[in-house]
Amino acid sequence: MGILRDTRFDFLGKRYWTYLFSFVVIVVGLSVFASRGQKNFGPDFTGGDLLQIEFSSPRSAAEVAKAVEKTTVATVQSLGTEGKEFLIRSGPGTSPAVLQNLYEIYGKDSLTIKTNTSIEPSMSFSLRKKALQAFIWGMVGILLYLTVRFEFRLAVGATLAIIHDICFCLAVMALARQQIDTPVVAAFLTVAGYSVNDTVII
Repeated sequence: MGILRDTRFDFLGKRYWTYLFSFVVIVVGLSVFASRGQKNFGPDFTGGDLLQIEFSSPRSAAEVAKAVEKTTVATVQSLGTEGKEFLIRSGPGTSPAVLQNLYEIYGKDSLTIKTNTSIEPSMSFSLRKKALQAFIWGMVGILLYLTVRFEFRLAVGATLAIIHDICFCLAVMALARQQIDTPVVAAFLTVAGYSVNDTVII
């Protein structure tokens, strides 16, 4: 027994509403993105503190992230397979507050500081530049490949669709007040890959 009896959906008939919805989200989201400035970017891009700690007993990354978020916005990455070591990236000058919060929750004897350093702004600028270059060269490569494989006009349409999808995701992140870091850049490139794949199939 089929769940959907009538599978004839008027997608094209509703296209103007989807155009309007996408346009509003992108315009509002990118406006918020522009107004937030450096707040859009995580410590990987703006510089900040880098803290590596080891617990005496296994913890989950989600548990540590929840504890850290009470102090500041940070990213927590689990290291190794035992669940004891974590890498915490936070804003400039926030590592003392992060450590104090962790001491209050878990106790001073329950964790060991292995690294406590900072990410320089020059390094963050280099990462941002490389991320932008990777995206631009990716778009150029996709445009050239689709031109050779299909037609130039279809390649342009597919490239514009990719830019639309990236802008939409960026706008949603800005509206949700989420920061951009290196995993998010990797996610954007993944979205670009799936976007061109869907466009070619359609």
